[in-house]
Order: sequence, then C-alpha cells, then structure tokens
Amino acid sequence: MNQALLKQIAKEAKGIRDKILKKQKPSMKFPLRNLSNVKFDPKAGYFQIGSKTKERTLAVSTVKTFAQSLKMIALSEKLIETDDIATKREAYYVAKGWAEEVRFAEQTESDAVLDDVEAFFSVNREQLGFVPEEKGGEVAGNLVVFDEDRDSGEELAIDCTKFGSGAYSIPISVEHLRFESDAKFVLAIETAGMFQRLVKHNYWRRSDCILVSMGGVPTRANPAFYPPDVGGSGYPSVCLCRLRSIRNLQYLWDIKGRLGQCRAYQRGFLRAEGAFSRRDTIRYRRL
Repeated sequence: MNQALLKQIAKEAKGIRDKILKKQKPSMKFPLRNLSNVKFDPKAGYFQIGSKTKERTLAVSTVKTFAQSLKMIALSEKLIETDDIATKREAYYVAKGWAEEVRFAEQTESDAVLDDVEAFFSVNREQLGFVPEEKGGEVAGNLVVFDEDRDSGEELAIDCTKFGSGAYSIPISVEHLRFESDAKFVLAIETAGMFQRLVKHNYWRRSDCILVSMGGVPTRANPAFYPPDVGGSGYPSVCLCRLRSIRNLQYLWDIKGRLGQCRAYQRGFLRAEGAFSRRDTIRYRRL
C-alpha cells in the first residue's frame, strides 16, 4: 500500500473541502503538458517537465470535469487502500454508476481525466491503481530481475536465462524492480514472432544481450523496464529489430518519443526514451 500517495490524496482532498466550506472556489493545479513545457535532458536520458502549470478552478464551465476528477481520485484511493487494480476500461464502466451529471459519454473522456489525475499527483497511473489492458511484453537473456514475494515480502531473484523455451513476462508495475546485468545491449523487438525466433536460437547468448518483446506499440512498463546500466555506459543501448518497413520503424520511434514528451511529469519512469535515436533504429534494423 502506497501510504505516501494516500496521504497526498487526503491532503489535496482536505484542501479542496476547506475552500468549499469557506465559500471559496477550489482549484487543481496541473503541470502544463505540451512541447513548450518539456525539455530533453541528455545527461539524465529522459524528458523532463518544465515549471509551467495550468490551474482548473471550479466554475460553471468546469464543474463537470472538476467533479469527475474528484470521483476518479476517490476511486483511486479505494484501489490503493484495498491493494487492488482496475483497467482504464473498468474505470470507465465504474463511472457508469455515478450520478448522470458526472458520467462520461465516451472512454476518451475518462482517459483524459485519468491523465489529469496522474499529472496532478506527479505519478503514473499504475501507482494510482489503474493498469493497461495490454500485456507488458516479454524478456529473455542476460538479466536478473529482483522482485518481491507478494505474501512474504521477501526479495526474489528472477534469472531471465532460466525460462527454457519461454520468457519472463514484464509486470504491469515496474517501479519496485531492480536489475543486475552485464549484457552488452538491449534488443527491443517489435513483433512477438521474431522475439520467439531469436529466443529459440538463443540469440541472446551468442550476442550477450537482453531481448525484449514490445508486441507492437509498447506499454509504458515496457520502455521503463530497460535496465539503466547495460553496457556500463549508464544507459542501455536500445535497438529495434526486423520491422516491416522504414515507415513503421519511424512510426514506432515517434510513438516512443511522443510518449516520453507527454509523460515527462513522471520524471525517470520512462527513462529509456533517451537511450536511442533515429540513426540507431536504422543501424540495427537488419540484425
């Protein structure tokens, strides 16, 4: 249970309630999430949010979105307290049971509010108890992942070379993981079929690398999973392998870059965004 986040939620909720009781207009302040407020830090290796903010004050024009944000925060608080999770789709359907005045017409509306709540608390949605529908991906190769037993809390060392013909499945939440590896590079692969082919032939052993299956456009847990110390350079050498076309290659690069820009308020969570360039993707395309 994330006690620090629960305290933060309680603090913000109390501040809003106190203003309402004093007959003042409550407000919520968010970091401005556009390119004018995002800067790439080459030393840190990821996008960082600037100091610009926007403020949503309770008014006639914002009352519905304001109420939806508070309801989503309340749902998140319940998920954290009960150590439970819900998908974004489930959150949308839960909102169907709210009063008609604050229901979402489409899931895109609930997704946008969830993004606002993430930015408001400067955390990722997994910490709020909301998880993606998609699978996070798979890993094989010279990497040891340190997780914890959910019942005992004891640390578990998971060797990604010991899965036989299978592979380690990336969990939906990765902030608590730590890694050990002396691999030369990470090879991120678009298609699950190519990943399985390389695993079958133990390519990771011959090239001393870590294979990561993205499964198309990767989830946020996928790029965050790349160990930050592969190759001894402080950041991984990330490549894209055997894509269907240069256009698709460029599209995936843009998706990952845009993801880092939009989620810059999450600081280092998406740390791998700065680990490769357009030139790298072209260079490693024929591996």
